[in-house]
Amino acid sequence: MVVATSPQPRFCIVIALEGTEHDEAVLELAFDQATRHAAPDLHVISVTNDREADLGNLKVWLAATVLDALDGFRAARRTEWRTRTHARVGIPEHEIAGLAEEVGANLIVIGRFHDEFDAIADRVLEAASCPTLVVGLPRRPSNTPLCEACAAVRERTDGDRWFCAQHGSGDRQLSTLVQLPTPHW
Repeated sequence: MVVATSPQPRFCIVIALEGTEHDEAVLELAFDQATRHAAPDLHVISVTNDREADLGNLKVWLAATVLDALDGFRAARRTEWRTRTHARVGIPEHEIAGLAEEVGANLIVIGRFHDEFDAIADRVLEAASCPTLVVGLPRRPSNTPLCEACAAVRERTDGDRWFCAQHGSGDRQLSTLVQLPTPHW
């Protein structure tokens, strides 16, 4: 007797692109997540809220962007990847969260690089029914240079201590993970 087994469900990722130079970073992190699964299902979406928009141009741009990005990730062992593009007109956060719901997504990957899309990413986080990975850049790089004494302590202790006597007090202590001995079974 042959017992029929159902195939493993595919890990489904919704990837939201905004049409900027930052889309490459969003795709890269999404594809990195996809490589962790044997046969991921990728749904790449771009949404315009312009009711007069030419969806044909959006579809062409989206397909070209995704195909170009996939070239670097589709090695022989990744032939099981399924990729679909979705060009939609509507309210971006509704369309992105809605697509995730429609396809039963396990993960949404979205960028957060400028004010308009920041708000969209925040609203997707609120509306999403699955985990959401938000890709972004630091808001403000630190303009405070590293104290020379702190740098010397880090170098001298090979990173076991990070702060000099002046900066290492109170809540700035570094915790170190203690290596446990290997059990002898």
